[in-house]
Amino acid sequence: MMPIDRDRFRERLLAAIKLRDISIEEAARRCDMPVSSLECWIYKRHLPGMQALSGLATGLEISLDWLVLGIGRATRPLKYSPKRK
Repeated sequence: MMPIDRDRFRERLLAAIKLRDISIEEAARRCDMPVSSLECWIYKRHLPGMQALSGLATGLEISLDWLVLGIGRATRPLKYSPKRK
């Protein structure tokens, strides 16, 4: 199992917030979590638990693999649904 690099996680979390062009407060609202939690992960370099990681990925519309490990692309692929005739 790959350990999570705290500094790289922090960089990716900040990049995801910047990608959405939102404030930390707005990011917290979208992720349905307290601002203090986001600030703790960003400024104190603590790591969130799995439920919070999932909430971050969902709320910021980013890949969980990218957020946690830096693997792949930050944004999730668009869901393709072919038009029916």
